[in-house]
Formats: sequence, structure tokens, C-alpha cells
Amino acid sequence: MLNYRTQQLFTIFFGLLLTAGLWNAILGNTIFIAWKQIIVFISYLYCFSFVFRNKFLTAILCSLLVIQIFLIAASILFEVSLKISLFNIFFYGTWLPFFIWSAAGGGKFYLQRYPNFMIMLILISALGLIIDLKTDYFNLLNIREDIVDNFYLEKRTVAKRSAFMFTTSTLVMPVLGGMIVIALSSYLSLSRILICLFAIIIAIITTAAVNCALISLFILIGFSLDHLPKISKLHASQFLGLIVLVYLIYLCSFWIIDDEILQRQFKRMLDNQYLDSEANIGRLDMWNQALNDIAHFSLQEYLIGAGLGSTNGNLENKTLYGHGESSFLQAYIEAGGFGVLLKLFPFLFGLWFTIRSIYPHKFLFMSYFIAILISVTVAPIFGNIPSQAVLGFLAGLSYRFPKSAHSI
Repeated sequence: MLNYRTQQLFTIFFGLLLTAGLWNAILGNTIFIAWKQIIVFISYLYCFSFVFRNKFLTAILCSLLVIQIFLIAASILFEVSLKISLFNIFFYGTWLPFFIWSAAGGGKFYLQRYPNFMIMLILISALGLIIDLKTDYFNLLNIREDIVDNFYLEKRTVAKRSAFMFTTSTLVMPVLGGMIVIALSSYLSLSRILICLFAIIIAIITTAAVNCALISLFILIGFSLDHLPKISKLHASQFLGLIVLVYLIYLCSFWIIDDEILQRQFKRMLDNQYLDSEANIGRLDMWNQALNDIAHFSLQEYLIGAGLGSTNGNLENKTLYGHGESSFLQAYIEAGGFGVLLKLFPFLFGLWFTIRSIYPHKFLFMSYFIAILISVTVAPIFGNIPSQAVLGFLAGLSYRFPKSAHSI
């Protein structure tokens, strides 16, 4: 059992990371620019204050920490500085302390103690995405994405894509979708369901991100599988009609919305299913280039990669390879098979624990894990610290699911 102080500390840390974009804007030009990494480091330290009460969680924490330390040491052998190695390892292991905290009972504590915080944050996020689409108020939070969107708008006739406090449009639904899963697994009411559906529709319309539509669809399917067998035929037909209505709005918005910007967004999203479309310009080339780079790796590089940070310029690091437009290709290039394992573990844990459970929301959780796994496979978004924190929290919560009708 976690003590109250530890519970509150992790709860605060979790809330800060969920709203990271806002705090980045405040702290970005200060000495606390690495505030997220500091929070994760402190979270690791606190894990050792309670994890030894559970042998399974102790084994997970210690073994995965050993892998991270090994990758840092290996990167130094590739002449990557210690500072760069330490900075980039957080793109692999942020999920772990939040998994341990949630699995040790923190997840259940959070749902019981703060059932309305998440639904409030979901509503704020939806309204923020609308404002971000129609104004430039949040450019400070999204400078890089704004530049990319302007380029697309001028050169490829693609519209602005909202991000609000989620940094980029492709990161909106991995985090917001996790919030929705947490909110729906706390307790259900008509108002909570409607707010979640509202946020889903707004996220799809404002981001024009295919992964947003994919994750939304999986969440709705999972929620339906969990709850349709428990309601009457009359309510079931109404519920199905509501879900169908949500996606009819999504599919028909391209024709019924007069705003030219929104029409461009939906054209981009609908065209994205074709690999040779404008929306996928360069993506196939990045995948092929990454696979070609990996094909020329030595045996040592297959195991430990080319060094942490070798696919990005964080802390003025020299970029040796592209990110391959895939979290797993990026991990393989930077950290080899060990890096891929670090990124796979939260999905494996979450799916395994959920499949074995009799939890009332098991299909909702399974759908989210599968959707995020698909998303990070085709986009380099796993390294985002807020999305890792949400993923770790939900994977840890699934560890607490009852395994039988006699489980406590």
C-alpha cells in the first residue's frame, strides 16, 4: 500500500505531464527547461520507496533500469555525450515509473480520489483545440507545428492542424484518448459519455490526423463491446445509433462544412489512406531509408543501435539518421533490439494483463493499447513524455484488474 504523500506526489506529477504543453510555454526559456525529465527522474527515485513490497514489480523495474543504463553506456561508446544519452533515454523509459506507481495501487487511488479531474481536462482540451484551429493564440505552444502547417497550407493545400497543449496534432489523441479511457473507467454517466464523444469529434475535425480517427474508432468499439451486452435491446439500438452518428458526422463533414480550411483537412485525412497521396509525401521514402540503414548495421548495432539521440538533434546532438517515420524503426536505429523492447513492454504488459482479467472495461483498454501500438508503429510519437505517462498509467492499472470472480 502506498503512503498518502507518495500518492499525492505522483498525482501532481501526472497532472503536470498531462498539461505539459502549457508548462513548456512557461518554463521553456528558463533554467527549468528540462522540467519533465526532472519529474520523471524523481518518480524513479520514489518508486524504490515502495516497489520492493511486490517482487514482480521489483523485477520489472530493476531489469528495465539495467537495460536503460546499458544503453546509456553503449551510447557513450559511440561517442555520444553523457548529457545527450541521459536526455534521450527519457524517450524510452518515461512510462516505467508511472506503470509501477499505477500497478502498486496508485491508479485505483487516482480514479477514486479524483474522478472528475480527467473529465474537466478533456473538456478544456476540446475547447482549446477549437480555439487553436480558429486563432493563433497558441502559437507559442506549437511553433514548430505552426511552421509545418503553413508550409503544407501554401505548398500542398493542406489546412492548419490544431494541437493546443499537445505539441503536435499527431500527439493529440494518444494523450487525449488516454484521458478519455481513464474518465470512462472511473464511473459512467450520460454527461461524461457526451463530453467524451464531443472531445472525440472535435479532435478529429481540428487535427485532421489519421491516427486521431483510428484511436477514436478503437475507443468507441472497445467501449461498445464492454457495455452493449449489459443494456437492453432498446438502449443498445440507441447507443449504436449514437456511435453511427458520430462517424457519419466525421465522414460527411468534408461536404457539409463550408469552411475551406476544414474541407482541406478532411481531404487530407481521407486521402491519407493512399500511400502515394500528398498527405503521405516522403513517408514511404523515410520507411525505406530507415530499413536500408538498418540493413547495413553491424551485429553490434542490431543489438544496441547507433547511439541514443542519433535520429534527432536534441541538445545540439549530431543527427546521423532519420527517425524513419516510425517509433520502432527509430528505436531500432538508436538503441537496437533493446530499444525496441523498451518501447514494446508497456503494450505487452497492458494487453497481457487486460486479456487475463474480468475487468468491466477490458475491451476499452485493449482497444486503446492496440490503437496506440499501431499509431507509434507508423509515426515517431512514442518518445513524447505525456503520452508515455498515460500509457504507463493505463498499463499499470490493468495489472490491478481482477483475474477471477473471487479476486479482490
